[in-house]
Amino acid sequence: MNAARQSANLHVISSEEKTATRRLHVLMRQREVLRPAFRSTWDVLSHHFEPYELEAWAAVVLALAHVNAGPACLIAYWDASTLAAPREEIAPLLASAQSAVEICRSAGAQAATAALKSLPIANRNFGDGPALARWWRAMEALSQRAPESVGMVAGRLAEILAPGTIDAFEDFVASGLRASSGNRARPDGNEERQLIGRGGS
Repeated sequence: MNAARQSANLHVISSEEKTATRRLHVLMRQREVLRPAFRSTWDVLSHHFEPYELEAWAAVVLALAHVNAGPACLIAYWDASTLAAPREEIAPLLASAQSAVEICRSAGAQAATAALKSLPIANRNFGDGPALARWWRAMEALSQRAPESVGMVAGRLAEILAPGTIDAFEDFVASGLRASSGNRARPDGNEERQLIGRGGS
């Protein structure tokens, strides 16, 4: 093998090792408890998504792992991914993981896990469009301003979403945030909902 060819081969190997897909598979080989669930999930996803989409999915799984989301949270995301895979839309799955990362940072792994476990309920009510994105923004705002409430809201989501509209859910979260702020100066209802719409920033 000539030097130029050898250099090219080394470059290809090096590039492959740097991909999120490669790094995730290496990580899962080190996690015996997670390996079967991961393999099953990857199998399902590989039938519905292109390699570049799987690469993006692997990157958000690594992001969850890097914020110490924990096994239960990873499995909750994999379960949600498996359920959503037949729709063959990768963007909502990536956005969900990114929101879960933010919730994990603000409220911890249990809160992020609870939010992901409630995602199928939100999906049934809102689909994968703008309303679902608003639901995630409200959950992120809740994690930032009332982190102890995320698990409760996620656990009662079917009941809370009975009215069936994202406006009703945002009103519910805004009311809870106003109540939890006690007598401190706080925004009025419209301003509160605007804050939630911006992700609580």
